[in-house]
Amino acid sequence: MWLLYLGACVILLFQALRWKTGTDWNPYLIEFLNVNKSGRVDEFEPGYVFLNSIIRHITDKYTVFLLFECGLNICFIIFFLRKMPIRNKSLGLLYFFAIAVFPIRFTLASNMILCSYVYILEKKIVPFIAIVICASMIHRTAIAFLPMYFICQYKFSFKILMIIYIGAMVLGALAEYTFGNLLQIAAATYGFAGSAVQTKMDAYVTGEIPDRLQMTPIRYLMSMVNSTFFILLFYYFKRKYFSSNAVYGLLFTLYVLGISFNRIFLQTIPDIARMTSFFTGGFIIMIIMIISSLKRKFQILATIAVISYIFLSYNSSINGYYKNLFNPYYSVFSGNVHRIMY
Repeated sequence: MWLLYLGACVILLFQALRWKTGTDWNPYLIEFLNVNKSGRVDEFEPGYVFLNSIIRHITDKYTVFLLFECGLNICFIIFFLRKMPIRNKSLGLLYFFAIAVFPIRFTLASNMILCSYVYILEKKIVPFIAIVICASMIHRTAIAFLPMYFICQYKFSFKILMIIYIGAMVLGALAEYTFGNLLQIAAATYGFAGSAVQTKMDAYVTGEIPDRLQMTPIRYLMSMVNSTFFILLFYYFKRKYFSSNAVYGLLFTLYVLGISFNRIFLQTIPDIARMTSFFTGGFIIMIIMIISSLKRKFQILATIAVISYIFLSYNSSINGYYKNLFNPYYSVFSGNVHRIMY
């Protein structure tokens, strides 16, 4: 367990002591510096504004806020990992770090949602609703997870889950033709909201898809192959080793439903499709559970393979489309930093 906490401290310092490194640096810095000024209109959700306001009342040092925010983020991850029936919790921590190297408010909301899985398992609706509502106060899209408490009370058969998955792929393939009018209706439903909310929702549901997010036929096919492979892999081990394991069963159900949600919106609204992360937090937990079911020599090989996968995910994060914002890494100790941020 000491390795988990040591790793958490190292990750916290790496994330919180950065300076002008990572995406969306300027908007978050400006929000923090100006959060308590009267007469301004906040562009972020009230919960996130509240967190900024608390620290801003104490200090004007943005690094202090990053320590607070990243610390909260890691606390939610550790709470989730400690509740999961896995031995190698450090591997889980490493995975969550690699897929979100520098947390933003969406990351914080996603990791709060992870904690709500526990209350689905324990059938405690009040703390579940409280966590989801709090997460939606950090990033409004988290409210989409609210129905999952009730949906997951039903024990889906693999056949039903596959029907949902295949149906989602078909609907997603036809999305360009079927969603046109639906998107216009969706745009009309939030007309009562403030200008900041309307601007963000317009970007979510009616904005053009950037070239970097366009799904070419090859990318789309590879994405389908990847998700289908993991669904079948998880199901195989579910039948073989975890048929009566409630944790594995819940994580598998959420994973399939989340991937199905992703397939519907992937080609039309990528910003909505990323909400998949609310549902698929159990991916690494199922992987670790699978590893634990293998013979000793295969456990070592499988662990090395997972660590390699995590390293590739990390490398993809920092050397992707925004690599100029990640490389080189600057810290608060780097002196004068000259980098164009946005």
